[in-house]
Amino acid sequence: MSPLDKEQKRTLGPLAGMKLYRLLEPTPVELDWLMQHLGPLGVTLAPLTLPAPVEPGALYIYNSTQRMDLPAEFLARVRSAGGCGLLHLGDEYFRSNLTNYAAFDFVVRMLSAAPINGPGVFPLALGLTNDLGPPVTTPASERPLTWFFAGDWKADRNLMANAFRHLPGGFLSMPKSFYGERGISRPDYLLKLASSRFAPSPAGNVCIETCRPYEALHFGAIPLLPKTRFADTYRDLFGSHPLPTFYDWEAARSFAGTQLKSPRTLDRLQSECLDWWAKEQVLITNRLDAFIAEGRAGALRASLQSRFANRDLGKFERMQVLIGQQSPQRLMARAAFAVERMAYKLKTGKTLSGEWSIQGPPSLPPDKPGPSGSQQ
Repeated sequence: MSPLDKEQKRTLGPLAGMKLYRLLEPTPVELDWLMQHLGPLGVTLAPLTLPAPVEPGALYIYNSTQRMDLPAEFLARVRSAGGCGLLHLGDEYFRSNLTNYAAFDFVVRMLSAAPINGPGVFPLALGLTNDLGPPVTTPASERPLTWFFAGDWKADRNLMANAFRHLPGGFLSMPKSFYGERGISRPDYLLKLASSRFAPSPAGNVCIETCRPYEALHFGAIPLLPKTRFADTYRDLFGSHPLPTFYDWEAARSFAGTQLKSPRTLDRLQSECLDWWAKEQVLITNRLDAFIAEGRAGALRASLQSRFANRDLGKFERMQVLIGQQSPQRLMARAAFAVERMAYKLKTGKTLSGEWSIQGPPSLPPDKPGPSGSQQ
């Protein structure tokens, strides 16, 4: 049951009958999250058809980390159709051609930033990944793991792991996939989230925001969030919120250690976070509803055209956005890893590469069990 079922639903109006088309074949890992908010408003997911048909008032999903350059003929048809919107997902490196936005009447974007936000663009939280199952609300004080993290090695994650190694009772799975290491399976990942009191949620490849805080909240764990001197991403998305947020992971570990000393204090913090998240999901749906209705009415068209018709993110702006997501410690860790990759290539003639994902198969190949994780 979605959070909307616990509140008075909006009477289906302008969005009823609106179709959602995918522009690329892969199913977005956030599709359940999108439909949680769009479905109750009357939006339906159309069967995959490539190229996607152009219809007045349709929604289109573009989901890729690669640069978005939509065909000029498609953009012209979208502009002529009117009332069309773009859901732009996956642009974590901020390298897409933003002039594409000018053809649409409204844009909903994940992983947004200050130079992009503004009239016509709705910054949407990454939210939940697909197929999570029902939420878990076991009191934090009754959970066996003090903290848990699983994910491929990244600079900020390594900083987090080094700090939280000193907090007993946790579980860490952070393989270096570029060396062929494997992590825990997705079912194990979800089970451990539901068994954890805290869920440190460090930055991903470049951006502070990841799906992990939202998955943690779904399974009743308390997320611990990062911020930098130049970017407090979660406050920018939600305004005031109760989720503990820190400039460095040593402070986060110290905070968690203090909370763990009092079961009553720990459970109260968990309740504050989960109650806030339940209400916030309803607010997101209502804000998205109002935004899309305004866009389909043509009220945002002029703003998007004036902002993006002849403007893309310049190299300097893009660098500002990317560097703003980094702390000095994270930049140093990234530089050290770049040196490691270069040394490996010079020594072996190969490039360090690999991918590990919690979206992967439910079990590891028997001949390559890899490190399933370590109790801390």
